[in-house]
Amino acid sequence: MNKPTAIVIGAGIGGIATAARLAKNGYDVTVLEKESTPGGRCNQIVRDGHRFDIGPTLFLMPEVWEETFAALGEKMSDYLDLRRIDPTYKVHFD
Repeated sequence: MNKPTAIVIGAGIGGIATAARLAKNGYDVTVLEKESTPGGRCNQIVRDGHRFDIGPTLFLMPEVWEETFAALGEKMSDYLDLRRIDPTYKVHFD
């Protein structure tokens, strides 16, 4: 019997999480991404030696990540050691 197949368009966080869940449920998954690297908006720009986050602040809601890992039969803490910092970030305006 052939495995069901799925194609996921986009290798951002949502695409990767969806592909992982499908694979966990027995699908043969292909992920298509137009950029040269995965991650979608979870990325950075480097200018003059400085790094600028251009993505969403995903780790402000770690419970979403924990749910995704749990759905895949894993514990997030086995892969990531998250530590809350204060302040989470600073914004500077000119």
